[in-house]
Amino acid sequence: MINGFRIINLRESPERKQEAADWFHQKWKVPLEEYEKSMEKSLTGEAAVPQWYLTIRGKEIIGGLGVIENDFHDRKDLAPNVCAVYVEEPYRRRGIAGNMLAYVCGDMKARGISIHSMSVMDGNSIVWLKVTEKRRCQGCISIRRSKRSLEEEKRKAIVSGFGSIARRMARYWQSFSTRLYILSMWLIIPRFSLMSGRPKREI
Repeated sequence: MINGFRIINLRESPERKQEAADWFHQKWKVPLEEYEKSMEKSLTGEAAVPQWYLTIRGKEIIGGLGVIENDFHDRKDLAPNVCAVYVEEPYRRRGIAGNMLAYVCGDMKARGISIHSMSVMDGNSIVWLKVTEKRRCQGCISIRRSKRSLEEEKRKAIVSGFGSIARRMARYWQSFSTRLYILSMWLIIPRFSLMSGRPKREI
């Protein structure tokens, strides 16, 4: 326990999975199902990744972060990533984020995993730099990201989930349009043929 705050791995309190998923969803607006699925995998799987961590004060969640394979970027060589780092505003500037990062790096090291990177929002990189400068997480680097890029990546992640459905609908619509065109030609052409066969009226 640090200054009244306790950092735990979600595996220590699996009954808080839904509460934790709701909390992260409210903070980052990533689809709730993504957190639920990742947390369920961390609780039931034997792999070292993913993992989720909470900072608790009493029974209240005041901070948290996760460790996942990839946090919406194309640097596959930097897996795994620290993600979704958040501390409730009243508890900021107390070293909580730094202590969480140091705790997570140590916990993952004990599992045989080295943390290589963390996605950092503009203006929030100072915490990660402090951790790396004090050698509390050696070899770590940060990947700077703007809020705009994060929102775009979230939209892409949501849209990608409907990609296969959209492709199937497009193929169906193309097939439907072709059939509709053939049907319309089948109805219209005989009509024009009949009209062309009528004798012309003299004026």
